[in-house]
Amino acid sequence: FNEVSDHASTESRGCQLGVELGNLGVATRQAMAGDYLNRRQLYEEAFAWYEKAAQLGSSDAAFNLAVLHIEHSVP
Repeated sequence: FNEVSDHASTESRGCQLGVELGNLGVATRQAMAGDYLNRRQLYEEAFAWYEKAAQLGSSDAAFNLAVLHIEHSVP
């Protein structure tokens, strides 16, 4: 039993599910995909997911778009 490996595998499956739901237009999952990518410093990819979620009305995602723009110069 490798706890670190299990956690990483579970997190990866969770992100995959989030991306799949995000592709279906679920704003909360789109924002979660943005959070996941943001934590990994994949700012441009995170921006794209936050933008999708913001277009569906997520105010948290809209805020995160502004933060990425200001702090990391993402368009």
